[in-house]
Amino acid sequence: QMGFASIGAGLDFIAGMQPRAPLWVRRLALEWLWRALSSPRRMLPRYARCAAILPGLTLDAWRLRG
Repeated sequence: QMGFASIGAGLDFIAGMQPRAPLWVRRLALEWLWRALSSPRRMLPRYARCAAILPGLTLDAWRLRG
């Protein structure tokens, strides 16, 4: 089996290059939306690409379970 680990903006947060979303946004698990709205030209295309491949990956995972 193969896997991967994604740290996302973790290094940017640690280095102080990018601020975190407010605590209430993080508690609602909406930091991704906060980041998309704070930097839409950079983040929205990235999130759109991820959303486009999600159905296929979901089907593949579902078939593996069957």
